[in-house]
Amino acid sequence: MRSKSVYFQKNGIVGAGLMQIWMRSGATLVLTILLTAVGWVPQFAFGATIAAEAAGSTTPPQAPFPNTVSNGDFTISPTSDCTADSDTCRITGDGINDFTTWTFDFSNTLGVSDFIEDFEKSGKLSSAKLTLQLTPKVTGFSTDDIRIDKTGLTIIELVDAVPNFNDIQIGVLTNIEIQLLNFYTSDEIMGVFLPAKTLPMKYTDDAIISFARLELTTPVSEPATLSILSFGLASLGFYRQRKGKRPSLIYSDSPNKRMQPTRYTRG
Repeated sequence: MRSKSVYFQKNGIVGAGLMQIWMRSGATLVLTILLTAVGWVPQFAFGATIAAEAAGSTTPPQAPFPNTVSNGDFTISPTSDCTADSDTCRITGDGINDFTTWTFDFSNTLGVSDFIEDFEKSGKLSSAKLTLQLTPKVTGFSTDDIRIDKTGLTIIELVDAVPNFNDIQIGVLTNIEIQLLNFYTSDEIMGVFLPAKTLPMKYTDDAIISFARLELTTPVSEPATLSILSFGLASLGFYRQRKGKRPSLIYSDSPNKRMQPTRYTRG
C-alpha cells in the first residue's frame, strides 16, 4: 500500500535572522541590505523538508495462514519461515511472525521537485527521520528489524537503533524514532527514492505497525549562511555606530525652574 504525502517546507535561518535583527534594532536600512544580500546566495542555501505518512489500525484484520491482510496503508503477510504447522504462524495480522510492508509516496508532495534540486546541488541529506507507532506483541520483539525494502541494503535491528529499547513494554502502544542516516548513506536512500519519488519499507516481525512517518531534509549551505550572517552583522554594527554619533539632547534646570533643552556638540 502507498502512503500519503504530507508537506514540503523550505528551511533556513536567513528568514528568522532577518526578523530578529528587524525586531531588535528597527533598522530599516539593515533589513533592506540583507534582503538584497539574500539574492546573491545560491538556491540551495535554503534546506528543504518533505514528509510522507502511512496509517492503519492498532487492531488490524486477521486471516488464516498463508493469507495476507490490508491494514490501511500497510500490508501484512506471514514471515518467510512460517509454515502451516507452526503454532505462531496460523494467523496473519496478530503481530506475531508477520511481515509489515508499506511505501512512502512523495510523488504528489508539493515542492518535491525543489527538494530533488536541492539534493542534487548539495549532494547529501541532512536528516532522514523515521517515526513508527507500534505495539509489540511477544518477547520475540527484541529481535525485530526494519529496512528500506531493497535487496542489498542494511537491515536495521531495532535494539541498535532505538534508545532505551529495553524499556519498551509488550502490549503497549509506543512511538519510536530512527535516524536512517545512521544506517544508510544519502545516495542509498535517494537511489531508491528516485525516480518514482517513493520509498518501500519492510518491518519484521513481532509487532503491529499502526503509523509511520518519514521526513527527508536537505542541508542548509553553511558557507552561504555564514556569509549572509556576517554581512548582516557588519551592516548592523555600522548602523549602530552611526546612530551613536548623532547629536543628543539633555535637559537641565534653568533659574526659573523650567526645563530647557541644551544641545551638545560633537568634539
